[in-house]
Amino acid sequence: MKKQTSNWLKTARDDIAVAKEILDRVDLTNMTAFHSQQAIEKSFKAILEEKESHVPRIHNLITLKGSIEKYVQLDINEEILTQINETYVDSRYPSDLGLLPSGKPDIQLAQQFYEIGENIIQQIEKYLSE
Repeated sequence: MKKQTSNWLKTARDDIAVAKEILDRVDLTNMTAFHSQQAIEKSFKAILEEKESHVPRIHNLITLKGSIEKYVQLDINEEILTQINETYVDSRYPSDLGLLPSGKPDIQLAQQFYEIGENIIQQIEKYLSE
């Protein structure tokens, strides 16, 4: 595995560790969602780094997932992935950061975001170690 690929995975692990640390904080569900999104994004980019040596400067998880599908098929709940994607794409101001169109995610949804993030990291780490 390339060094830069490992760096992408490490930063993905760092983001998911932050999400786990604040997982039970009702007041920080938006940040749990944000860090889960970041972990998934960086995991997808690890595959692109390893396979293509070109990592696009985009944040859209759906687009990134489409870019990696030629290398790996992941077991992902597409509906939840879309919701996670909505917590980040085009959120550029503190008032919008980590919010869904319907507002701040509730604790159960934030926990689902964390779980899918952790699951995606595990799948990608397994794929890249084979």
